Amino acid sequence: MAITRSLLKKNQQQQQQSQQHQQSQQSQSQQTLNNIAMAKHHKINFVDASIEWRKNKVKKENCCFEYICI
Repeated sequence: MAITRSLLKKNQQQQQQSQQHQQSQQSQSQQTLNNIAMAKHHKINFVDASIEWRKNKVKKENCCFEYICI
């Protein structure tokens, strides 16, 4: 089978697509690792945060609430 320009272009396009796919997978996996590292770093206790948030709630005269940011 003879190699024609169209076959070469098709092969190059397929190679470029596979490279782009690999790069996108690598960037996604890196982003996932970064997200996991950030989650481990912060370690937020949501129960304590919720309690503290409710402590900072102030009821106004018109039955609305205001939250004090510290």
